[in-house]
Amino acid sequence: MAALNLATVTSTPAATPPQPKPNALTADWTLGCRSETDSQSSRDDEAAESTSEIAMSAFTDAMEKLNPVATGAGRVIPLTFQLKSTWEEAKEHEKEICIGKATEACTLVCDIIAPKAGQQLFQACFTPDKGTSYLDLVPLMQAYSNAMTSTLKTQILSLYAKLRLSSGEKITMPNVIRKVTRSTMVKQYLQFCEEEQFEPLGRSTLFLILEVREASQQKSLSGLDNTAADGSAGFAQLLRIVGELDQIGLAKNVADELRRALSEGKMYLKTQFQSHCQEDESECPNHCRKFGLSDPNDPDFQEQCSHQHTLLCPQYDEITSVLQNMQQIVKDNKTLSFYSEDQKNDLLYDIQKSSEAIVQWKAHIMRSVNQECAKQDIIAKLDQTSCLLVIDWAMKFLQLRYREKQSDWCGKRGLSWHISSVVSRSKSNTTEVISYAHLFDQCTQDWYAVKSILEDLLKQLKVKNPLLQKVHLRSDEAGCYQNSSLVAAVRDVTKGVGVEVHSYDYSEPQSGKDICDRILCPMKSSIRAYCNERRNVLTAVDMGDALTQHPVKGTTAAVSIVDES
Repeated sequence: MAALNLATVTSTPAATPPQPKPNALTADWTLGCRSETDSQSSRDDEAAESTSEIAMSAFTDAMEKLNPVATGAGRVIPLTFQLKSTWEEAKEHEKEICIGKATEACTLVCDIIAPKAGQQLFQACFTPDKGTSYLDLVPLMQAYSNAMTSTLKTQILSLYAKLRLSSGEKITMPNVIRKVTRSTMVKQYLQFCEEEQFEPLGRSTLFLILEVREASQQKSLSGLDNTAADGSAGFAQLLRIVGELDQIGLAKNVADELRRALSEGKMYLKTQFQSHCQEDESECPNHCRKFGLSDPNDPDFQEQCSHQHTLLCPQYDEITSVLQNMQQIVKDNKTLSFYSEDQKNDLLYDIQKSSEAIVQWKAHIMRSVNQECAKQDIIAKLDQTSCLLVIDWAMKFLQLRYREKQSDWCGKRGLSWHISSVVSRSKSNTTEVISYAHLFDQCTQDWYAVKSILEDLLKQLKVKNPLLQKVHLRSDEAGCYQNSSLVAAVRDVTKGVGVEVHSYDYSEPQSGKDICDRILCPMKSSIRAYCNERRNVLTAVDMGDALTQHPVKGTTAAVSIVDES
């Protein structure tokens, strides 16, 4: 039996009204004699002046009637001036007179409406960000209401974003612009200013402006799910092929329809398909897990459905249809002008490989849902006498030094550590998750090491909870787990500890170990914080000390050695 030495440590714009254009008049008069046209113009001016005097008199009378009622209002000065030109053509002193009279009138009205908060009401009306323009919402609402699918509605609502500047002003910016890098955004703005012959701000000023804006920049990602990434790349490859076919003679309406179907199909697999597969049995064959996961060639891996598959999934059927249509277009369409037979064969090969990747992505999603449902069923049935163990080898931890030379940086030796997340029920019937980390200086990651870790872990769990009688194991399909020797050894280990392994489930590759992966980030951050305190992390003991001095809630770490004798 393996011996495991363990040291546990605790762990809104005002619109200017359109001005009527002046009538084009011909100068038809001589000195001392006015024409009929000039006489008519004079009468029009007199009528306009009379109307202006009536309006100013009415305004002054209204203000004088309101003034005695307003609290704290001063003497009303009669309105003797009316702006005849546009605001852009007005002189500065004319603008000052208009602003003064408008402020006086608005203040008086606010005092009437809110006698005890007239000034605050005036400021609330004056603040620019309080005004809201709904004109831009009309086309957006129409597009949203006319959208055929919920996915398209989600895309429409994500076209724009409202940004709040430090001054409090709100602006609307397309998400396509927000998601490019800052240097690209500045470059595009400078190019636009050059085309419009507008002198822009300096580059450094533009970068400072971008620092205070709310933005959502795209970032490269690593460690993605291989199958999901290949499926997404398959859709991108098919869209590229449609663009190539469009250039060599494919009808524009056909190309647009293919692009739409591919985009909606990708969005369907990323969003809705997973929720459609939640039911164990479904009358739609694309959603029925029993039907979809059964092997058509092996009766031992088949499960009969108790229903008929009479429904269709229009979203997934459209994906299948567009994949078949693209192959048929390349094969039989005589309007396409291929420069060689090799180009045609290459396109057919790319379509086939992309289609296979998309189908594998769909199957991967269904298997992931099935394994996740199995885990949730186990968690729902847990009590104080049972628990769920999710185990996984973490990526080797690279040694850290507070001051690291180049010679020390090259050729680092990784330290092995194994994470075991235990899901159990407390006395108050609440779900608890505790993660156990086994740290090793040197360790062969084989079935024997896993068996030794499980033996030590089960002993600790039995001491902590004497009522524990059965455990459920869950891991990925790595060779050290999917091993007949481990299955046989675990049976013997559990008998010695006094517990029973009730089930052993394998998660879908690159899916299902999130509970272990999630706890690694705070643990790594704790170790880095320990290193920043002028310490080196070179051994498993150093890792244990770091997790002791900077403990992560819900974790326990132990320095361990596998006795292979």
